[in-house]
Amino acid sequence: MKYNQSKTWYDWYNAGKQKFDQQRFTEAVTYFEKATQLNSNHYLSWLQLSWSLFYLERYEEGLVRLERALTLKPASIEAWYLRAKFYLLLERKEEAIANFRQLLALNNNASNVLGYKSQALYYLERYEEALKCVEKILELKPDDIYQWWNFQGDILNAMQRYKEAVFSFREALKINPNYLYATYGLGLVLYNIEEYQQAIVEFNKVLSQQPDSIQARYYRGVAFSTLELQEYSKAIEDFDKVLEQDPNYEDTWYYKAKTLFYQEKYEEAIASCEEALRRKPDCIKSRFARATVFQILKQYEKAMADFDAILDLNPDYLQALQGRGVTFIALKQYEKAITDFDALLDINPDYLEAWQQRGTALYYLREYPDAITSFNQALKLKPDPWSFYNRGCCYALEGENDKAVASLKEAIALDLSYLETAKTDTDFDSIRELPEFQAIIERQD
Repeated sequence: MKYNQSKTWYDWYNAGKQKFDQQRFTEAVTYFEKATQLNSNHYLSWLQLSWSLFYLERYEEGLVRLERALTLKPASIEAWYLRAKFYLLLERKEEAIANFRQLLALNNNASNVLGYKSQALYYLERYEEALKCVEKILELKPDDIYQWWNFQGDILNAMQRYKEAVFSFREALKINPNYLYATYGLGLVLYNIEEYQQAIVEFNKVLSQQPDSIQARYYRGVAFSTLELQEYSKAIEDFDKVLEQDPNYEDTWYYKAKTLFYQEKYEEAIASCEEALRRKPDCIKSRFARATVFQILKQYEKAMADFDAILDLNPDYLQALQGRGVTFIALKQYEKAITDFDALLDINPDYLEAWQQRGTALYYLREYPDAITSFNQALKLKPDPWSFYNRGCCYALEGENDKAVASLKEAIALDLSYLETAKTDTDFDSIRELPEFQAIIERQD
């Protein structure tokens, strides 16, 4: 580019500001660079240059230029805020936190810095204080008030005050219906309160204007994949598009695996779990999902290896203790199964499935009185037909005929399919000819 040498640094700065306001950031960088060359002591030229580079995602370059701005004006809250943002985007979290804290330590309570303070407090997860700052801003009714309603929604969402968050996002959209940040925020809150269909409506609005919005597509895919909606093909389509944009985005591989599992596409689900684990080897939920698929495919040794790895990472992960216990049963290692169920029940005595499967392991060991005790504990938590039926089997094998019949009646009353099972189950051979047993069969026939 050929420069007009008669222009002053201030001319270049003003030209840069004009381009910046037009969001023509590449041109703005050129003009601000020229301004700083002609006057290296103008704080705003360095600051605006840094912001331009920020919007161009040239974070390292922006950070270097920002150091000069802070040298010229060490008490600039805006500069400290921007530097913290650079650090966040460069995944230098500890330095970002230190900058936010430094920003809050600056003794500047002017109304125009409340916004920077509120955002610093938000990133430091000091949500109550951030909320108070935003409430003060809203009282001032600034020109960009819709942005502050939106930010209030973000804070309330982080605080899990979802109804209030919905109100804030809708207030933002009343003022500016085209403000997509608020549309996305509203969708996210609706997703969090499991209003999945409504959330999808909001994500659709975002994607109609910004087809490359990876966040909206990701959460729309997760909403589609829920058991409530079961729109699995749409979910997979969204996940694939997300992965085209960013193969490492959030937990996309995990959710894709989970969706493939629901579609009973087990080999593909395993492949997606492996992609997730290649990127995050310590991702417990991806490893658990793969272990579950291995169980279904009866690849028990592989399932066991995954459960072992999970419990190495988190010995108190209850689902893994349960899963490994069930796998031990499948491998006929009943004592080891009981050890896992006992460890689980020490942590959570109300874990229904652990009592049920503990009873199953004891049944296979022919320790029927102890199995009955486990099924009784399960029935205290939930009177389900499975526990009634298996307790009945144990009573029959122990020769407690009346209790066996009574327990079988309870099971059939809750689920008639257990009648057909009982007709051929050898556990009931000892009572099959009893009038009470025959009465059950005849009554149902």
